Amino acid sequence: MRLGFTRSSGLGSIGSGPRRSPRLPGVTTRDRDFFERQYTGIEKNMLLHGWQVTGVMPTASDPPGAIPFFYTIGLTSHRLPELIMSWPGRPETATQLLNGAGRIQVDEGPIEPGPLDNAANVTFKVVEVDAVKADIQQAWNFYGDPHRRRTNKIKLLQLVWPDSTDRFPGQPGYNMKEFPQELFAPLNP
Repeated sequence: MRLGFTRSSGLGSIGSGPRRSPRLPGVTTRDRDFFERQYTGIEKNMLLHGWQVTGVMPTASDPPGAIPFFYTIGLTSHRLPELIMSWPGRPETATQLLNGAGRIQVDEGPIEPGPLDNAANVTFKVVEVDAVKADIQQAWNFYGDPHRRRTNKIKLLQLVWPDSTDRFPGQPGYNMKEFPQELFAPLNP
Protein backbone atom coordinates (compact mmCIF):
# COMPACT_ATOMS: atom_id res chain seq x y z
CA MET A 1 0.00 0.00 0.00
CA ARG A 2 1.13 3.52 -0.56
CA LEU A 3 0.28 6.79 1.04
CA GLY A 4 -2.44 8.33 -1.06
CA PHE A 5 -3.46 11.81 0.01
CA THR A 6 -4.13 13.93 3.02
CA ARG A 7 -7.11 16.01 3.96
CA SER A 8 -7.79 17.68 7.24
CA SER A 9 -10.41 19.26 9.38
CA GLY A 10 -11.13 19.86 13.01
CA LEU A 11 -10.49 22.59 15.48
CA GLY A 12 -8.03 25.46 15.52
CA SER A 13 -4.46 25.64 16.72
CA ILE A 14 -3.11 22.96 19.00
CA GLY A 15 -0.27 25.16 20.17
CA SER A 16 2.63 22.80 19.49
CA GLY A 17 5.90 24.17 18.21
CA PRO A 18 7.88 22.98 15.23
CA ARG A 19 8.78 19.31 15.26
CA ARG A 20 11.62 17.60 13.44
CA SER A 21 11.12 14.25 11.82
CA PRO A 22 12.95 11.40 13.53
CA ARG A 23 16.40 10.60 12.21
CA LEU A 24 15.83 7.12 10.94
CA PRO A 25 18.93 4.95 10.49
CA GLY A 26 19.62 4.05 6.88
CA VAL A 27 17.43 6.82 5.46
CA THR A 28 19.06 8.86 2.72
CA THR A 29 19.24 12.66 2.78
CA ARG A 30 16.76 12.78 -0.10
CA ASP A 31 14.34 10.60 1.87
CA ARG A 32 14.86 12.74 4.98
CA ASP A 33 13.93 15.81 2.93
CA PHE A 34 10.77 14.01 1.81
CA PHE A 35 9.91 13.09 5.42
CA GLU A 36 10.57 16.67 6.57
CA ARG A 37 8.09 17.95 3.94
CA GLN A 38 5.55 15.30 5.03
CA TYR A 39 5.85 16.24 8.71
CA THR A 40 5.74 19.95 7.93
CA GLY A 41 2.50 19.36 6.01
CA ILE A 42 1.02 17.35 8.88
CA GLU A 43 1.97 20.05 11.39
CA LYS A 44 0.47 22.74 9.19
CA ASN A 45 -2.82 20.81 8.94
CA MET A 46 -2.82 20.20 12.69
CA LEU A 47 -2.26 23.87 13.43
CA LEU A 48 -4.96 24.95 10.98
CA HIS A 49 -7.53 22.21 11.58
CA GLY A 50 -6.56 20.11 14.63
CA TRP A 51 -5.77 16.86 12.80
CA GLN A 52 -5.24 15.34 9.39
CA VAL A 53 -6.83 12.40 7.59
CA THR A 54 -4.33 10.24 5.69
CA GLY A 55 -5.33 7.76 3.00
CA VAL A 56 -3.42 4.59 2.14
CA MET A 57 -4.29 3.26 -1.30
CA PRO A 58 -3.59 -0.22 -2.72
CA THR A 59 -0.83 -0.62 -5.27
CA ALA A 60 -0.13 -3.31 -7.86
CA SER A 61 2.09 -5.13 -5.33
CA ASP A 62 -0.80 -5.59 -2.86
CA PRO A 63 -2.91 -8.76 -2.87
CA PRO A 64 -6.01 -8.70 -5.09
CA GLY A 65 -8.96 -7.13 -3.33
CA ALA A 66 -6.85 -4.94 -1.03
CA ILE A 67 -9.04 -2.17 0.35
CA PRO A 68 -7.94 1.43 0.93
CA PHE A 69 -7.93 2.64 4.50
CA PHE A 70 -7.83 6.05 6.11
CA TYR A 71 -6.67 7.24 9.50
CA THR A 72 -6.24 10.41 11.49
CA ILE A 73 -2.99 11.96 12.66
CA GLY A 74 -3.26 14.65 15.31
CA LEU A 75 -5.97 13.54 17.71
CA THR A 76 -3.29 12.02 19.98
CA SER A 77 -2.02 15.58 20.51
CA HIS A 78 -5.44 16.35 22.00
CA ARG A 79 -5.19 13.25 24.24
CA LEU A 80 -7.84 11.53 22.11
CA PRO A 81 -7.75 8.24 20.21
CA GLU A 82 -6.76 8.31 16.56
CA LEU A 83 -9.39 6.89 14.21
CA ILE A 84 -9.06 4.41 11.34
CA MET A 85 -11.48 2.97 8.82
CA SER A 86 -11.37 0.71 5.82
CA TRP A 87 -13.23 2.32 2.93
CA PRO A 88 -13.46 1.19 -0.72
CA GLY A 89 -15.47 4.22 -1.86
CA ARG A 90 -14.61 7.83 -2.55
CA PRO A 91 -11.75 9.17 -0.41
CA GLU A 92 -13.72 12.35 0.27
CA THR A 93 -16.45 10.30 1.96
CA ALA A 94 -13.97 8.55 4.25
CA THR A 95 -12.48 11.94 5.10
CA GLN A 96 -15.91 13.37 5.96
CA LEU A 97 -16.77 10.37 8.14
CA LEU A 98 -13.48 10.47 10.06
CA ASN A 99 -13.68 14.24 10.44
CA GLY A 100 -17.24 13.91 11.80
CA ALA A 101 -16.12 11.34 14.36
CA GLY A 102 -13.08 13.47 15.20
CA ARG A 103 -15.33 16.47 15.85
CA ILE A 104 -17.49 14.33 18.15
CA GLN A 105 -14.41 13.46 20.21
CA VAL A 106 -13.23 17.06 20.42
CA ASP A 107 -16.70 18.35 21.33
CA GLU A 108 -17.91 15.52 23.59
CA GLY A 109 -14.83 13.60 24.73
CA PRO A 110 -13.22 10.33 23.67
CA ILE A 111 -15.33 7.85 21.74
CA GLU A 112 -15.67 4.51 23.50
CA PRO A 113 -15.92 1.08 21.83
CA GLY A 114 -19.54 0.27 20.97
CA PRO A 115 -22.17 1.95 18.80
CA LEU A 116 -21.66 5.49 17.52
CA ASP A 117 -24.94 6.89 16.24
CA ASN A 118 -24.23 10.49 15.34
CA ALA A 119 -21.21 10.42 13.02
CA ALA A 120 -22.47 11.70 9.66
CA ASN A 121 -25.88 10.05 10.25
CA VAL A 122 -24.33 6.56 10.11
CA THR A 123 -24.38 4.08 12.99
CA PHE A 124 -20.86 2.72 13.30
CA LYS A 125 -19.47 0.12 15.63
CA VAL A 126 -16.31 1.41 17.27
CA VAL A 127 -13.63 -1.21 17.93
CA GLU A 128 -10.38 -0.75 19.84
CA VAL A 129 -7.38 -1.65 17.65
CA ASP A 130 -3.82 -2.55 18.65
CA ALA A 131 -2.05 0.50 17.22
CA VAL A 132 1.31 -1.28 17.27
CA LYS A 133 0.03 -3.84 14.75
CA ALA A 134 -1.93 -1.41 12.55
CA ASP A 135 -0.32 0.01 9.41
CA ILE A 136 -0.28 3.64 10.58
CA GLN A 137 3.45 4.15 10.22
CA GLN A 138 3.19 7.81 9.28
CA ALA A 139 1.48 8.51 12.62
CA TRP A 140 4.15 6.56 14.54
CA ASN A 141 6.87 8.48 12.69
CA PHE A 142 5.17 11.81 13.32
CA TYR A 143 4.89 11.17 17.05
CA GLY A 144 8.59 10.33 17.19
CA ASP A 145 8.34 6.58 17.75
CA PRO A 146 9.03 4.96 14.35
CA HIS A 147 9.97 1.63 15.96
CA ARG A 148 6.75 1.55 18.07
CA ARG A 149 8.57 1.07 21.36
CA ARG A 150 6.18 3.15 23.48
CA THR A 151 3.20 0.91 22.86
CA ASN A 152 0.79 3.12 24.80
CA LYS A 153 1.68 6.25 22.79
CA ILE A 154 -1.19 6.00 20.29
CA LYS A 155 -4.68 4.74 21.07
CA LEU A 156 -6.54 3.70 17.91
CA LEU A 157 -10.22 3.07 17.27
CA GLN A 158 -11.72 1.64 14.08
CA LEU A 159 -15.04 2.85 12.73
CA VAL A 160 -16.77 -0.24 11.29
CA TRP A 161 -19.69 0.61 9.06
CA PRO A 162 -22.83 -1.44 8.36
CA ASP A 163 -24.21 -2.64 5.04
CA SER A 164 -27.50 -1.29 3.63
CA THR A 165 -29.49 -3.56 5.98
CA ASP A 166 -27.59 -2.35 9.10
CA ARG A 167 -25.64 -5.60 9.45
CA PHE A 168 -21.98 -5.62 10.41
CA PRO A 169 -19.20 -7.99 9.29
CA GLY A 170 -19.64 -11.40 10.89
CA GLN A 171 -23.41 -11.06 11.26
CA PRO A 172 -25.54 -13.44 9.19
CA GLY A 173 -26.51 -11.84 5.90
CA TYR A 174 -23.81 -9.12 5.92
CA ASN A 175 -23.16 -8.09 2.32
CA MET A 176 -19.34 -8.26 2.10
CA LYS A 177 -19.42 -8.09 -1.69
CA GLU A 178 -21.20 -4.73 -1.73
CA PHE A 179 -19.61 -3.40 1.49
CA PRO A 180 -16.09 -4.84 1.74
CA GLN A 181 -13.97 -3.66 4.63
CA GLU A 182 -10.94 -4.86 6.48
CA LEU A 183 -11.31 -5.38 10.19
CA PHE A 184 -8.20 -4.34 12.13
CA ALA A 185 -9.52 -6.01 15.30
CA PRO A 186 -12.20 -8.60 16.09
CA LEU A 187 -15.73 -7.23 15.99
CA ASN A 188 -17.74 -8.25 19.05
CA PRO A 189 -21.49 -8.70 18.57
